[in-house]
Formats: sequence, structure tokens, C-alpha cells
Amino acid sequence: MNAFFSSRFSDDVVSKHPSRQTLYFREDFDIGTTSALPLVITQLHFQDDPGETMHAGIFIEMATDLSFNSRSVPFQTPIEVINSEEFWQISRDKLDHWTKTLNMFSEDLSNPSRNHNPWAAISYVIEEILCSEFFVRIAAATCVNKDREFDINVNAPIGRAVLLFHLEARVRALEIINEGLKTDIPEAIQLNELRNRLERWCDLLLAFFPNPISSEFSFEPKRCQEFNRDFCEETETSMRNVEKMLRISVREYGRKLTQRPAANPTLNRKTAELFSFIELFTHSDSETHAPFQTNQVSDLTNDAERWIEDYMTIG
Repeated sequence: MNAFFSSRFSDDVVSKHPSRQTLYFREDFDIGTTSALPLVITQLHFQDDPGETMHAGIFIEMATDLSFNSRSVPFQTPIEVINSEEFWQISRDKLDHWTKTLNMFSEDLSNPSRNHNPWAAISYVIEEILCSEFFVRIAAATCVNKDREFDINVNAPIGRAVLLFHLEARVRALEIINEGLKTDIPEAIQLNELRNRLERWCDLLLAFFPNPISSEFSFEPKRCQEFNRDFCEETETSMRNVEKMLRISVREYGRKLTQRPAANPTLNRKTAELFSFIELFTHSDSETHAPFQTNQVSDLTNDAERWIEDYMTIG
């Protein structure tokens, strides 16, 4: 594991699972295992190799760092932000996996069985779709912003193309969530709460970008513009507080998600490696790096989450 991952991710974020471990189980598949990931279908697989893996929840923190430091993305010359071709291919592979899996889930929901509840597995996959889209919106905004800075058109097309993949998956995911909401499925309610939170956080982070970039990639342009106006009225000290509280809140929320099985862990890791330059951004606030193990830090996290929620409500 390279220095970026060894320094950034603790053992509870980077998990290890056997090769070919899958995330879905039906009675008509006898996989003969009761290991850590309880749900699965070998044919659909979600992991290619037995090494370290990654949950898409880590993208929430990465997107936050990218947004706060979008103007500091480390290039001195007008070159590509990342390997565009590889970013496109990884995203395409993710979409293919998601499409196959969501098709299977749709079939299961259309033909329910008393002995088979697919919703736990559905949650793992849709969580990944929502978290990945959150990150890609910020990444695409960064690509467009760098092209604008150098007056070129190199990164923006790939950023927008990758976002289209995620929007396609989003539509399918929301259809399944809505089906579950009709009958008050607990997992569907939780996924809808995650969707709502990520959309608001994403619009808040996009408000750090100039218009019209922020509006192009936001979920609700009007809300994003309101955040942007609020930022313009804030003092430098107040803005540091916004960043500090958002980092703390996002970090803890992302850590909670990473405790769950990942749908495409290897592809998640490949995506993160493309953006490894994010680790170059340093944090002046020690709280954002402190382990969340004491009551004092837990209280700080809860306070941060409440503060950000209040800020977004007021905004």
C-alpha cells in the first residue's frame, strides 16, 4: 500500500475480504459461506482481487478536501488533472456492474419471496452509487475549474462524461428507493435520508466554486447560489469555522458508512488512487485527524453535525 493510503486510511476504513467475495445471497445459490459479507452472488462479483479494498464512503471526505482546495490542485502548467482515459474506464466499469446488479434487484422486487429479502444488498449498492455521484460532481467541477483557469478544454469533457454515467445509475437507484418508500421499507427510508443529506452537502461544497460551475453540477442550483451568497457575506474567520465543522461532520459520517460492506471495492480504490494528490492538502485543524475514540471527540463530532445542519437550514 502506497504512502497515500497508509497515511490516510486507518484499518477500520480499508478492510480486507477474500477474493471473489460477493454481496448478495439467494437460496437458489449455494455458495457455502457465512463469512463477513452475508449477501451475495458470485456471478455478479464485486471484487477482482484479494488485496485491500475500499468503501465509497471515503469519497465523501475526499470530495470535501477537493472542494476546499480546488484552487490548489497541484499543477503549474495546463496538463490533465488525472488520467482521463482511466477515470472514464473505471467509471464505465462501475456503471456496468451497477446496471447488472440493479436489474437483478428489480427482478427480485417484482417477484418477492418470503424467504428472500434483497434490501440489505440493495442498500450496499445504492449507498455506493450515491457516494460516488457526490464525489464525481465535485471532481467534475474541479476539472471544469482547472480548464477555465488555463483557458483550455482538456479535463471538462471527461468530467462531464463520467458524471453522465453516474446520473444514469442514479435514476435507476432512485426508482428502487421510491419503490421501497411506497411500503415503508426501513432500508429505503435510510437510503432516502442518505440521498437528502449528500445532496445538501454537495451543494454546500459546490458553493466554494465560482458560478456558473457551481450551478452546473449542483443538485439544486438555487440552493447552491444561496450558499454562495452566504459565503460572500461571511468573514474569513467564519469561513474557517464552516470548513472546520464540515470536515469534522463529514469525516465521522463517512467513517460510519465505511463500516459496511463495499459493492465495488477494487474499483473504488482505483478511483481514489487517480486522485491521490488530494493527500497533498494539509489540514490545520488537528481535530479532523484525531481518532474518534473518546467521548470528548464524539461530543465535538455531534456538535459539528448539528452546527452544519443548522447552517444549511438557515442557508
